[in-house]
Amino acid sequence: MTGGSSKGKTTSFWDENPCGGNWESTKQMLAWRHQTEPFLLETVTESIVKGKKVLEVGCGQGLESALARMRGAKEVIGVDISKESIALAKKRIIDLKLAKLKFFVGD
Repeated sequence: MTGGSSKGKTTSFWDENPCGGNWESTKQMLAWRHQTEPFLLETVTESIVKGKKVLEVGCGQGLESALARMRGAKEVIGVDISKESIALAKKRIIDLKLAKLKFFVGD
């Protein structure tokens, strides 16, 4: 791990262990996520996000952000401290062919 500060250690940990793990495909990750966190589909509902702008802080690989967009959010922004998780999130939106989704590294 690099960085001696708590923030540096946290960032390094999440860069080395992207939230949700490393999967060969978005489809595999979504299947795993549905099995491990079945409540996810119930928490990001169309009635909550449709037509709204959504900000997800600590978005990891952006699955909840993608789900919000698929369920009608007008625009979605995801922010995470891990540059590796954000890189994977950007890959996922290409795999899912989603627009109006943006991801940024930040804290």
